[in-house]
Amino acid sequence: MQKLLLFVLLAFPLSVISSEFNKNLQSECSKGPKTKESRYSFAKSGSINASNLTIMGINVPNNSMKDLATILPKPLISDDQPGCASCSDYACYLTKDESTALIFYRYAAWDLNGFEILKASKDSLPIQCISTRLEGESILTESGIGLGLTKAEVSKRLDLKDVEGKVVFSQQKLMEPEIMEQHIQMMGSNSVECDYFYVDATTTVIAEYDETGLSKYSVRYTESM
Repeated sequence: MQKLLLFVLLAFPLSVISSEFNKNLQSECSKGPKTKESRYSFAKSGSINASNLTIMGINVPNNSMKDLATILPKPLISDDQPGCASCSDYACYLTKDESTALIFYRYAAWDLNGFEILKASKDSLPIQCISTRLEGESILTESGIGLGLTKAEVSKRLDLKDVEGKVVFSQQKLMEPEIMEQHIQMMGSNSVECDYFYVDATTTVIAEYDETGLSKYSVRYTESM
């Protein structure tokens, strides 16, 4: 009994010290810059303006799939490759004349991690799409990117030069306080630097063109440690 009491008395101050250490670590690391330069040499540092990541009021990654029902028919969330762990679920919408498709994607922890505007064809569409009364001209990002724009017009809206193909943006982003706290609790009182609490936030934009102008505009967002 005396040994048990001695163990409890010794363990109690250690737990208090550990808890205090965790609080101090979180407080100190939370004071760091919200974003830092990308670790990746292949990516442009930073991110594009949120208006290029927003379409019909839906923003990637701040909205979720359930928000689609506020401006579009209730999404039919599908997965054409259920055995593929790295494939996204999607919700696909067609314009009234079925010439344009608007597809929203979700993947893993990101309930909404991307969207795509593209010319509709049997070869380019997933299996299940919902017909709507939308006109093709209404499928625009908040910045005005839509099918048919020239490369110069797309580049101007993205504030870049000659945007064609894939463009990758990346920056280090400080974890939210609650996420930081979860990581600290998992690590215990192990020695760790504040750089550990940054994730790599990556935005990938794809712009493709044909003889009529922009034929596909795609946005994807992911975060990784």
